[in-house]
Amino acid sequence: MGTELTQKIDDRDCEDASVDIPKKNFRSRFTWALYEATRSYEPLMIVGWFGSLLFCFRNAVSASHHICIVGIVVVSIIWAPVICLICRKKRAENLVSRNNMALAEATKDFFSSEQETLAFGWDKVASQLNRKYYTEGDWKTPHCIFDGAECESYFRRYVLKPTHEEETQEGCEKSCLHAAVSIYQQKVLDQFNRDKEDTSVLAEDNLPADSHRNKFTWRWKNFSILPIGVCVLQFSYALFFGTWTLRLIYMMDVILMLAVISTGYSLRLSTTENRIRLLATIANVAPGEDTNRWDVVAKRINAYMNEDSNVTGVQRFFDGKDCLRFFEKELKPLISKKIKEDGVATYELVPLVSEVMGGAM
Repeated sequence: MGTELTQKIDDRDCEDASVDIPKKNFRSRFTWALYEATRSYEPLMIVGWFGSLLFCFRNAVSASHHICIVGIVVVSIIWAPVICLICRKKRAENLVSRNNMALAEATKDFFSSEQETLAFGWDKVASQLNRKYYTEGDWKTPHCIFDGAECESYFRRYVLKPTHEEETQEGCEKSCLHAAVSIYQQKVLDQFNRDKEDTSVLAEDNLPADSHRNKFTWRWKNFSILPIGVCVLQFSYALFFGTWTLRLIYMMDVILMLAVISTGYSLRLSTTENRIRLLATIANVAPGEDTNRWDVVAKRINAYMNEDSNVTGVQRFFDGKDCLRFFEKELKPLISKKIKEDGVATYELVPLVSEVMGGAM
């Protein structure tokens, strides 16, 4: 008992350097996923599949058979990494879902501390679970969960969602999951209350709408030049050297790219902290239906997002109307219909949205 308690305290009080998660050890999520896939049985299955194809290619009689097998090999090479990544993801999801009690216990242990933050706390939970899965032989490497954001997504799916929808079993499991959810929900509420009082981030003087004719020109300016350049080069090549069919295909590519620039890549505020900050700002400003007040909300959130080096230009609000549309499409429905998405903060924001709707709208 004493040893377990000491271990929990040590895990909770560890410094940043001691939180060992794959995000710190790999260049990107893709390289981490490929490394993980090579430590499983999927590559062996793919090697066997390629071996069978080569054997058939060698013993094929007609040229038509050769062409068919070459096509299958090419398609297999393209899809092999995708298949490995999908299989690896499914195995990780199954492991976490079977051990949702361990996830709930780790969440409860770390977030019981008043000093713990949402962002770094989930990194600690992910680090502890990775060590647990590896030492107990459930996972072949100590890199099962990539980072805190992925761990939080698992918690939402396998702990928060069943509790919210009353899918948990009776007895010890139900009480444990409810205790973890209660502690996490209180942490979200505390963050919301702090953000309402925090005015250290000053609003920007202007919105993108003030310096751009419309949203299309703004998106075009901030859009990555690489996919645009590829489409233009493809279309130029087809225009001078290709057939009419090829020209039509590449023309459709250019039209699709223009459609993506004008309508796609809408702001999602994917992290829990950013969504809490938005709701806290709305509660603080109380814009109601006043578009000028929504402009104030948009300016404050844009200024806050500018402090994040990972946020690009198109991941900001164009104007107050854009901010209002996001709230009505992504957040307001959480209190009026069944929640279907668990990849981003949803269930835990229901009390906050209710408070905002009651006082600011």
